Amino acid sequence: ESHRLARRAARAEAEAADAWAWALRSGVFQSALSREEDPEFREIAARGIGRAAGNAKIPEGIVRGLARSMHYGGRDEESVRARRVAAWAIGRVAERDVISVEVLQALARASNDSSVLVRAAVADAIGSASVMTELPRDAIRAWAHLMADDDAVVHRVARGKLPKDI
Repeated sequence: ESHRLARRAARAEAEAADAWAWALRSGVFQSALSREEDPEFREIAARGIGRAAGNAKIPEGIVRGLARSMHYGGRDEESVRARRVAAWAIGRVAERDVISVEVLQALARASNDSSVLVRAAVADAIGSASVMTELPRDAIRAWAHLMADDDAVVHRVARGKLPKDI
């Protein structure tokens, strides 16, 4: 019985990985990320990209789309959640691949976001990026700014993800 369940779980996981790979190739994520007026679509796309990053190489164009989407929207809950998930997804990609300077600069700009959760996700993403990527000065300054953040959550996340370049 346990072997049958294990085979079924492995098959389901393989099918899910195939679905994420198809979504990456099809352009679904790129079109969803570019919808400035629809934070829910951006959040769903960013969540899918973050999940796919565990099994597939994410194209640079999609990562840049994530970075651009971090600057859309206002202070409403949906926009904040979309920006937080985009920062998380960039961090997931950064754990396995080199991130461009353009994306790191977008993270640095997002370190001033009004939302505590977005700033914490940015601190985590910058720390994750430092594993595979040499951080430019503005990303290091942004991380230092997050270390000095008034909010204890942001400070704790930044301290826990100390970039290797520092």
